[in-house]
Amino acid sequence: MRDGRGGVQWSCRLSPMSNGKPSSFFIGLFILVGGLVTVGVIRYLADQLVALTEGNLAESTMAVLWGSAIFLAALDNIPYVASMNQLIVDPARSLHPEISDYAAPVHQPDIMPLWWALALGACLGGTARSSGRARTS
Repeated sequence: MRDGRGGVQWSCRLSPMSNGKPSSFFIGLFILVGGLVTVGVIRYLADQLVALTEGNLAESTMAVLWGSAIFLAALDNIPYVASMNQLIVDPARSLHPEISDYAAPVHQPDIMPLWWALALGACLGGTARSSGRARTS
């Protein structure tokens, strides 16, 4: 969004919950995820997932779905999903080395069930926490 003078309205670009100041939570989150990717922790987890399921898409999908649901019964959804995105991206690039475009492997039809499993597992795990349930009273 731009203001009337042609400049960027940074208060709209940054977290709206922080009254226009950068949210240190999200800044720290992306630094942490970048560090985990650089060090190789996410690649290790992706390799372990593929080894555990022997590359079977149905088993990988179920492992991501239920693993996410169980972890997110105790953890917050946003940091988990932000860091586990790379868990889907790394195997996608490994399965499609012939595609040189950075984003194209993650949109392949054989990878889509993993994205859905991550999203649905996050929703399922979020509702397992008392803070994620709808209030009925």
